[in-house]
Amino acid sequence: MLGTAVLLLTAAAFGVRFLAGRGNSTAPALVLPNAARPKYRLHLRYDGIGRELTATEEIDWVNSGAVPLEKLCLRVNAAAYVNETSSPAAAADLQETAYPDGFDAAEFTLEGCWVDETLRAAAFDQSNPVILWIDSPVAPGGKAQIRLRFRLKIPVCASLFGTSGDVVRLVQALPTIAAVWDGTWDTAVLAPYGAPQDIDLSDVQMTADLPEGYELAAGADTGTNQLALLIVPSDMSRTYVRMGKTEIRIFADSSERVDALAATVRKTWPVFERLYGQLPLSRLTLVGLALTDSGYCAPGLVLLDDSLSGPELEQKLAYWLAGQWFGWAMGADNARDGWTTCAARQWAALRYARETAGADAETNLRALYVDLHMRENLHAAVTPATPADGFPDLTTYRAVMDGRATAFYYALDTWMNGRFDAFLGSLLRGNAFTAVSRGLFLERLNQATGQDLGPLMTDWLDTYMQERP
Repeated sequence: MLGTAVLLLTAAAFGVRFLAGRGNSTAPALVLPNAARPKYRLHLRYDGIGRELTATEEIDWVNSGAVPLEKLCLRVNAAAYVNETSSPAAAADLQETAYPDGFDAAEFTLEGCWVDETLRAAAFDQSNPVILWIDSPVAPGGKAQIRLRFRLKIPVCASLFGTSGDVVRLVQALPTIAAVWDGTWDTAVLAPYGAPQDIDLSDVQMTADLPEGYELAAGADTGTNQLALLIVPSDMSRTYVRMGKTEIRIFADSSERVDALAATVRKTWPVFERLYGQLPLSRLTLVGLALTDSGYCAPGLVLLDDSLSGPELEQKLAYWLAGQWFGWAMGADNARDGWTTCAARQWAALRYARETAGADAETNLRALYVDLHMRENLHAAVTPATPADGFPDLTTYRAVMDGRATAFYYALDTWMNGRFDAFLGSLLRGNAFTAVSRGLFLERLNQATGQDLGPLMTDWLDTYMQERP
């Protein structure tokens, strides 16, 4: 990356105009935008025997754009799990973990769709199995009251949708109204690697009829950008940790596991609050369970793979906890700009290591989680700017998004004379609870430094590395 070296030398010669310092003072509290939000009301019924879930879902939505929309567009990620060819959990490197007994097909049956109390035709997109089109136009400023009735057969699958170990996962699986960007519905595909697309900040009300011995474990219900919940056994080991204004509920398959998760939460949460701000979050649920990845984060909900232990558990939990700040409080287009939040979570996890164990600990972990990925041959023509559906496997995705994209942040830290963390916190607070695009990220960089960092960004995000033979 010759351009990177030239730009870094230029930074050393001319300096930077960035003024904020690292500091140790507590960051300001983060506040949800004071604006009307879509509203979701769900009532679920789960039998617990045939793995069948029935639901009534109501969505109140307003077309806040200036462009009329000919149809309504919903994302139904559960529908992708109906077929092995479309299930994100059936990718070659994930299938053995997700479907240990072989592929198990989900079923999604839409029993009725009403808009403003009128029955409407609805059909899935022929080229994208998660996109449901509803034949109902909405003018600019127009309101739509959507009501759905549907049935789901939950597959045996250790992914975001499915059941494994008596835990039912309904994470970004149920119908949600797609986001609208520049007057166009977001119809990005559901990729095996990378988080599903977010929804607009929404408020959620949820009730459920569950068999005896089960309970709901849901994410945030106010200003959330994901519809995420689990159904967990009532006898699952648990504990409660109070961190400031947030009560953290921790579930796992053993009391020892719960204690290990709680110990890390007690160390991690105060560091992130001090560096990046207090979240408007009264409750967070952390669940240890089998997963195809090391974890997952949604507003008010964090999942961690139950195979992790020791230092790796601490580092990965710090990474996924950081998703409450970088994934919710600062969002991104997960399909196209996933590097933004992936790298920010990795950066925050390494900052946590520095804050709690010192600079040497951060250096050692950086060598493992960042520098190593800059040296390895990935055998794939991908960069951090590659869309999520362009990656051949999870290992490559993580190496690029958590490793090489974070190396870009370290390059920026060098450019800013060690002040990138302050910039990142400022970016988060200045754009709280919005999706930060690549263009906005660059605009804020240029404002902070007084330089055009477009060539540096292109070098790190778009340029293929010359792999060693």
